Amino acid sequence: MKDYIGIFPEAAPREYCEQVIKWFEYNKKEGSAGKKIINRQELEQVKSVEKDSELFFFENPEVLTVETKSAILQDFGKIIWNCYQAYRKKYGILDSLDLHKISPSVKIQKYEPGQGYHVWHCDANNILSSRRIVSGLLYLNTVENGGETEFLYQSLRVAPVQGTFLLSPSGWTHPHRGNPPLAGTKYIMNTWLELME
Repeated sequence: MKDYIGIFPEAAPREYCEQVIKWFEYNKKEGSAGKKIINRQELEQVKSVEKDSELFFFENPEVLTVETKSAILQDFGKIIWNCYQAYRKKYGILDSLDLHKISPSVKIQKYEPGQGYHVWHCDANNILSSRRIVSGLLYLNTVENGGETEFLYQSLRVAPVQGTFLLSPSGWTHPHRGNPPLAGTKYIMNTWLELME
């Protein structure tokens, strides 16, 4: 951990990552249970030079804890908390915050070659996202060329390696972007740790 960025290799097993990718692709094809994959430009009314991907939102009105019924979210919650415990140990000030809630917004995203979150941004950038303190991202597959999460002020690129979990501050000190994969697809799953209401 350096510059408040925690990189946790092998935080998620290969089988779990592949299960999530298969689940995403099944829902894209079948649209089961009313779930569907959304094109980011249509959803957010942005240009492809800003954000370009397909995504699936888990929107749960309840706080997502390790007791969540969905197996995907339950396992994701365990992965987050395991990594967060080490992160919190390093940055003890987090113990003084009422920060024990995973955001009810969890996303799975797929990027084709050339797609990405091209613009520099921070994850807590308006009143609606102001409760976000720590951002969490799980790389579901390995991208051999491109696809890094790049941090502007820290001059850091984190390569997407299957099972690696990334934690970083959500605020203005850590603007970042998702570079496009140059070959193959990139799958990620992400959410935030938030202040309690």
